[in-house]
Amino acid sequence: METEKTNNHDWIYGKTFIQEGSDNIDPALGGANFLTFKSKDVIELKTGDIVSNVQASFEGDKIILEDKTLGTKRIFNIVNNSYLEENGIKWNTK
Repeated sequence: METEKTNNHDWIYGKTFIQEGSDNIDPALGGANFLTFKSKDVIELKTGDIVSNVQASFEGDKIILEDKTLGTKRIFNIVNNSYLEENGIKWNTK
């Protein structure tokens, strides 16, 4: 009898992920894009100079982020419980 694999994503809370290639952006121009999982209820996504509070749901090794204010969704893949990937771009822990 095979049991369904349970994904425990608690390791992600308390971590900040920086979009690869954006960590050298001049802070005066808004700084690096980041994704911070402060807690299960407080998740911040910064793109450009906008920081949004988003909600996360998990489907296997995917994180679906939804910005209720803007009405947008983004999907991140969890890779080896060490970094995130979105459309071929790595987001590494800070």
